[in-house]
Amino acid sequence: MDKKITLWLSIFVLALAVLATPVAADVNPKLRLDSFTLSPALAAPGQTITLAISLKDIADVCAEKVSAQVTAAFPLSVQGPDSQYIETLCQKGNFTDGSASFKVYVDPLAVEGSYQLALATTYQKSFLTYAESNPITVRVQGTPQLDAFVVASTPQDAYPGDDATITIRIDNTGTAPVTSATATLSSPSLEVKWAGATQQLGQINARSSAQAQFTVEAPKNLPAGTYPLKLKVDFVQLDGTIATKQFSFNMPVKPKAEFSAADADGTPITIGESRLKQLNLTNTGSQAAVKLKAVIKPVYPFTTDGTIRYVESIAPGETKTLDYTLSSDKQANEGTQVLSLTLNWEDQAGKQFTQTIDFPLKTTPKTLLQTLTEMWYFGAIIIIIAVVMVFKRKKKQ
Repeated sequence: MDKKITLWLSIFVLALAVLATPVAADVNPKLRLDSFTLSPALAAPGQTITLAISLKDIADVCAEKVSAQVTAAFPLSVQGPDSQYIETLCQKGNFTDGSASFKVYVDPLAVEGSYQLALATTYQKSFLTYAESNPITVRVQGTPQLDAFVVASTPQDAYPGDDATITIRIDNTGTAPVTSATATLSSPSLEVKWAGATQQLGQINARSSAQAQFTVEAPKNLPAGTYPLKLKVDFVQLDGTIATKQFSFNMPVKPKAEFSAADADGTPITIGESRLKQLNLTNTGSQAAVKLKAVIKPVYPFTTDGTIRYVESIAPGETKTLDYTLSSDKQANEGTQVLSLTLNWEDQAGKQFTQTIDFPLKTTPKTLLQTLTEMWYFGAIIIIIAVVMVFKRKKKQ
């Protein structure tokens, strides 16, 4: 009999447990984020967007003292109240609406990308507190903005005939990156070396920069002045479209003295002789030269006395005549030889310059008359010997 009572009690307890299971599920409320919207769906830096949420109770028990709070981190921030309150939210009966809205501000310094908001929901039932959390993604759409600046030039001052290496920095001050960027430099008056006229920059992130170096030559006969440079930057935007931005710069070319040298009279130097030779030195540049020193670099078959010639000042277009004593080696070949003239001078501001220029000089062999003239003493000796022999013969007779 006791066994039967025990068995029935066991069955009764099991039945109560089975029947109590759905009831226990309904004891606690359960909230979930049913839906949310962002308006506008794509945010822009410096814009305020609206986050609208809808909470739903999926249990049979009402949630009480519902609180929905949104928290954000840079570049997002909640404007106004960050919490919304609902007294009671039920699945059935619809005592209150489960919707709430928040204002979210996107910082102007935000770059393109995805950012997270955190939605924390707390509610109560029978003095017990429950919590739910949901992440909400905000998509920020940015715009690239390119600027370009010349940040360095080597040498700092460019003169006609010089090569200058120019460094240009391209800044992306916008809020979106660019990819496959290239920079091309051109000029109607200056020569951009073709091998580096186009530089590959690759990707330039938002709030970042890239640099490109170009070699620019100022032609030797270019007048002093300011000359334009054109920079074209091609890049691919995030939507896959190709865009182009152009920039203009001005490159100053400073005046500079330039020189040419030539034989003043064009007469050759006789091989094996020394003679005074005059050279015409002409300032073919665009600036006066002062404190000029000129020295001929001896090159076979010529030698010099090593004298330095000084010119106090020589204006553009002016010619000065310099005297040098030049000697031609006895073994020199007939024809045109090349000599080098090294010049050192200053401009009016005291900046020092140097230039080496080549000029032709001819050599010629001695004429027959010169040869005979040089041999006069041999003839004189022969005559003296002949006279002595004649005198001796007459004396013997």
